[in-house]
Amino acid sequence: MLSTMLAGYYKRPAPFNTHNEFIVDAEYSEEQLPGSIEAFWYPMTAGCQTSTKCAAYTLRMHAKFLLEYGLTNSDVPIVGLRLDQWKHPFVAVPPAADPSAVVEY
Repeated sequence: MLSTMLAGYYKRPAPFNTHNEFIVDAEYSEEQLPGSIEAFWYPMTAGCQTSTKCAAYTLRMHAKFLLEYGLTNSDVPIVGLRLDQWKHPFVAVPPAADPSAVVEY
């Protein structure tokens, strides 16, 4: 019912459209790996692009995930979330060049 939730959120006027959340059953999701992951994402903001804890971290974790489960970017893509584009918020972004060379720090 995520699409229903997002459609309702999209129609809400400010200030009621400034926060959104939903709860995910982590135990169930972990038991279903890797199939429970559709994609990795990060917000396409200037701050996220320059932070080691945002886009760079997501790229590293995505590469490690693909390596761990023997998957490709076609199986589980990485996408950027454009916060100002509600009609089409996600855009494909290139994965880390060489997943086996990813170093976690």
